[in-house]
Amino acid sequence: MAKIIMYDLVPSPGGTYFSPNTWKARLSLLQKLGSGGFEVVDVSYEDTRVGGKLSKLVGGQRKALVPMVHLEDGTIVEGSWDIAEWLDKTYPDAPSVFLPSSKTPVDPTSPEMKLAKTYAQLVTSGYGDSDSMWTTWWELSCAGLADLHTDPEVNAYFKSDEKQGGKGEFARICALEREPLIVRAKASLTPLSAATSSSPFLAGDAPGFVDYIVYGRYIMVRSADAKVAKEVLFDETESGKKVAAWIVRIEKWFGDAEEMKEGLRRLPAMP
Repeated sequence: MAKIIMYDLVPSPGGTYFSPNTWKARLSLLQKLGSGGFEVVDVSYEDTRVGGKLSKLVGGQRKALVPMVHLEDGTIVEGSWDIAEWLDKTYPDAPSVFLPSSKTPVDPTSPEMKLAKTYAQLVTSGYGDSDSMWTTWWELSCAGLADLHTDPEVNAYFKSDEKQGGKGEFARICALEREPLIVRAKASLTPLSAATSSSPFLAGDAPGFVDYIVYGRYIMVRSADAKVAKEVLFDETESGKKVAAWIVRIEKWFGDAEEMKEGLRRLPAMP
């Protein structure tokens, strides 16, 4: 098998893999290629900016998008969605990232695949989007994620209007009362709890891209504030217990993979 490199964001050398988007790609690659099927290379925000190491791989005139997959022949695939589609196209005989329980190869034009991608897009625009009704997850994580970046220049960029998408946005988020955000975050888990009551995973009998979207948001919150992650996602209510069990199932599914072990090892410990 040709060497495949996946570039993953870290706030500092050896730091936590905090990005929900790169976790989607990591788990998609593991599903298709298995442990050892690809190499993870750590990169920083500076590497993605114009003129940075990854930017140069895409011509050096624009910011690079992470996650990024780099093949030996020079092929570049950017973004978790495009990586998932590339994996399904390139490795049709391995379980589909979008339809992991279906018989392979899956017809990419089939109604089932179209439905699965619509489902994934719906969740991407829900739990997986910082600019939606689920923005609570981002609001709970924003300050903690900024604090992960100890390099003054990167820390300043993370807090900037450019990064946050609005004038004074970082200060606005940091001024929000914490308790109402936690209450709203817990309430937003109701559909996830309901979905995992009738199926072990959101994608069915095996985890798929739709699971990775939501799991990535858990990783983001835990990277930013492990105490909040435990309070919200490992809540002692019946709903919380179902969500926690789903998280554990995903981690057990990929538990033997070194790429999973290393990712989990770098996370802040749960209190």
